[in-house]
Amino acid sequence: MIKCMGCMEEYSEKKQECPYCGYPQEIKNINPSYQTPGTILSERYMIGRAFHQDSIGISYLGWDNLIEKKIVIKEYFPENIAFRIDGREIVSEPKWEKLYETGKKAFFEETQNWGQLGKFHGIANVYDQMMQYGTAYYVREWVPGRTIREIVERENPVIFGQARSWMRQLIQILLELQQAGRAHGNLSIDNIVVTDEEIKLINFGMRVNDSKARGKLFEENPYIPREIYEDTELFWQKADVYAAAAVFYRMVTGEMPHFQEKRIRKEKIKAPAELGVWVHPETEKGLMAILNGDPKRKEINLKKLEQIVWTANQGMREKNRKREESRNYFLPVFVGIEGVIVVILAIILILVW
Repeated sequence: MIKCMGCMEEYSEKKQECPYCGYPQEIKNINPSYQTPGTILSERYMIGRAFHQDSIGISYLGWDNLIEKKIVIKEYFPENIAFRIDGREIVSEPKWEKLYETGKKAFFEETQNWGQLGKFHGIANVYDQMMQYGTAYYVREWVPGRTIREIVERENPVIFGQARSWMRQLIQILLELQQAGRAHGNLSIDNIVVTDEEIKLINFGMRVNDSKARGKLFEENPYIPREIYEDTELFWQKADVYAAAAVFYRMVTGEMPHFQEKRIRKEKIKAPAELGVWVHPETEKGLMAILNGDPKRKEINLKKLEQIVWTANQGMREKNRKREESRNYFLPVFVGIEGVIVVILAIILILVW
């Protein structure tokens, strides 16, 4: 029996591909940026297929040989800065060496903080971390479900009521983090997983002291505001507000928020109405104030976002419900009066006849 690097199930070595997921036994033409499947970390964790890559690194499906459990392994591998040699070891371009090392240190230090967040509701647990093969890794729980990205690739846009429900859960998770003096710092449709019962956040951001490094690492994330060059706790919390609003915008309009270049040129994001999407006027007004406004504004906070997304639309639903109840109440009365009139007319016709 062999273990599939695509899903971590076991199957007969006589088969050429996994009967569960179709992943081939002999892997050919693997992306040279990816770690070789089957590579072992800390004599315990086995790296499988890569399933996601962002500006910070690569995420792999993995296996914990000690407790025999499926896991996820995140590798620090910033695009356009690092490259792999011999299929395993990672080095950086000479001109980016300092930036690479700065980011690696920040990645490792932030991972230590993430390991303390497992007690929070809606946060994927981080179990372990290590330095190996010239880079840093962390190990987190595997969360069964679909990311928001996977969902919008099939349902674009997402049904408004469903998007609003996920947003309420997201805001509650972020509020809990904020109350503990923390922030996610890397929210996007890739880093929110929808399970059968709830949503969970993965892939926290990392703080890099060097502003040039921050720009290089985060410039391609359209869910992070242009003020990423600042490095205060308050900014990071406000960055979560912007990112959450951008995620909601992406779900309900089907359109991507602006990338860094357009924001620098101060190009305005189109309102949902301009895209032919109806949302409550107060929701649209508040949403665009966040996405096209200044994140430093004090009134931009999670409670305000919750009010924008939830309260206004809840009020609309209550009005619709009362209108429906009113209609249902008066209809039987109206039908009853009609019936009495018909009976009276019938009696009069009989008497006259």
